[in-house]
Amino acid sequence: MSVIFILMDEKRKNQIRDGLQKTREKRKYQVCKVFELKIDKSRLNREQRESLKMLFVEAKWFYNFILSQKDPFKYDYKKVDIVSLDKDWHKIKREITHLGSSLRVSLTQQIQDAIVALNKSKKKGK
Repeated sequence: MSVIFILMDEKRKNQIRDGLQKTREKRKYQVCKVFELKIDKSRLNREQRESLKMLFVEAKWFYNFILSQKDPFKYDYKKVDIVSLDKDWHKIKREITHLGSSLRVSLTQQIQDAIVALNKSKKKGK
C-alpha cells in the first residue's frame, strides 16, 4: 500500500515540476508594464469620484497602519480591519473596502523594500 502512495507522490511531484517549468517558460516572454493615465474628473459620476477618493484615503490608512506594527515584515495583507487615528488622535477601527488585495500586497512590499533600503543606507553611514 505504501508503494502506491510513493508512486502517486512521485507523479504529483512531476506534475508540479512540469507546471512550474511551463510557467517559467511563459513568463520569460512577458513584459511588465506600467501605464500612467489622466482621469477627466468631469466625466466621472459622483459614485466614481467618491470611490477613487476613498481608494487613496484607504491606501494612506493601510500604509500608516502597517508602519505602526511591531514587525511590518510579518503583517498579513489579507486583514481588512485596521486601526487609524482621527484628527484628534483618537483610535478608530476601520474596514478597508475600496483597496483591493493586489494593491494591499504591493503596498506591503513597497514598505518592506523601503525598510530594507533604509537599513542598507544606514549601514553605509548615511
